[in-house]
Amino acid sequence: MKAVVLHQFGDPEALRAEEVADPHVPQGHVLVRMEAAAVNPSDLKNIQGHMKQTTLPRIPGRDLTGTVVSGPPHIVGRQIWATGGDLGFTRDGTHAQLVSLPEAAAVQRPANLTPHEAAAAPLGFVTAVLALVKTAHLHSNEQVLITGAAGSVGTAATQIARSLGARVLALVRTDKDAARAQENGAHKVIVAEGPAAVEQVRAQTEGRGADVVFDTVGGVMFETALACLAVGGRLVEISATGQRRVSFDLLDFYHKRQSIHGVDTLALDAVACGRLLAEMYRGFAIGELRAPAPAGVYPLDRAAEAYQYVAAGAAGKVLLIP
Repeated sequence: MKAVVLHQFGDPEALRAEEVADPHVPQGHVLVRMEAAAVNPSDLKNIQGHMKQTTLPRIPGRDLTGTVVSGPPHIVGRQIWATGGDLGFTRDGTHAQLVSLPEAAAVQRPANLTPHEAAAAPLGFVTAVLALVKTAHLHSNEQVLITGAAGSVGTAATQIARSLGARVLALVRTDKDAARAQENGAHKVIVAEGPAAVEQVRAQTEGRGADVVFDTVGGVMFETALACLAVGGRLVEISATGQRRVSFDLLDFYHKRQSIHGVDTLALDAVACGRLLAEMYRGFAIGELRAPAPAGVYPLDRAAEAYQYVAAGAAGKVLLIP
């Protein structure tokens, strides 16, 4: 088969697709023929050497959709989608024509999704449901603020929060991002930064602040996100953009009985992520959840260009196809 193989960490332009042996398919696994696979920012960090758990040589890639071509008879021919914090890091990943997956990770993809949509959705939606449903336990009578709401995770979080019946406030930096967040279903879009953002969030919540803040940016956004949080509110962090260390008023924090939660999808393997994708099947099937359109599609032979597009800040998911 053809696959992108990482032999040494470095810049994306060094990536090449090459001919390698088909994957070994142990007991309890299935063989999947890849139709499309996303290139995520974490995949870029991986090939650059920022993921300490990765061993070489390694086929990168966390997300894919494809068809099961070998395995138990009842699953052969199934069109599946998958993602996992192990794929591309501690086991060979999805940037290849064929991928070996645990059978439990090969969950049915919604029939109304195209292969490109199904490849663009998994990681963003798994991250959002892990943050809002499994960690923050967002309720229908609550208000949630989503920072970076125009990004892939923010887009998924907006849809999931709406499906739960929560009121969604979207915080973005530009009018272009505002239009995207509005189209995605946010109840109120705020274009602001720093104290101005806090003031507008307070105005939109009758001075209370948001019950849940899902900060998809982190780092430079942390203080703003925390200042937007209501008494007893929950702040969820998934990133550390711009800076890793933050500071805040500890006295104010505990008097307000607030909580901060860290969420890391790399801690979930493909089987655990498969369970979350299966839980969202109905939402996609009835159109309550909508997969994003890809920003760019590249063949495996142009993997270096695809990774470079991600490095340049692609506004949407970049895909590889076999």
